Amino acid sequence: MIDFRVIPQLLICDFDLVKGRQFNNYRYLGDPANTVRIFNEKAPDEIIICDVCQTSLTDPFLNQLTSIASQSFVPLTYGGGIKSLNDAKNIFRIGFEKILLCSLLFNDLDEVKRIISAFGSQSVSISLDYKY
Repeated sequence: MIDFRVIPQLLICDFDLVKGRQFNNYRYLGDPANTVRIFNEKAPDEIIICDVCQTSLTDPFLNQLTSIASQSFVPLTYGGGIKSLNDAKNIFRIGFEKILLCSLLFNDLDEVKRIISAFGSQSVSISLDYKY
């Protein structure tokens, strides 16, 4: 028996679904909320939404993430622009099950430890981007 998980990763920039090549030259692909609706029909194990432009987590952006979360029937992970425990709380509050941390790991390891203490290690993933 083959045991595997299907976890698509959607890249967003300025709240548009994008496709990039080697971390730049992003091109528009569509609406992320609509894409999540389409993936719901395919029943993946989880969906990762990664903001490659690291938009600040302001109320308008959180409202847009809320609309994505309301469209999803599978667990969601969000990464991008999370700089504090309060940012993580906001992401969990709107319906995401996990967060994905990248630069915070290098900028403030103590804050990463606080986030893990508050929400548990099962809710925090670490992403390392490598450009060759």
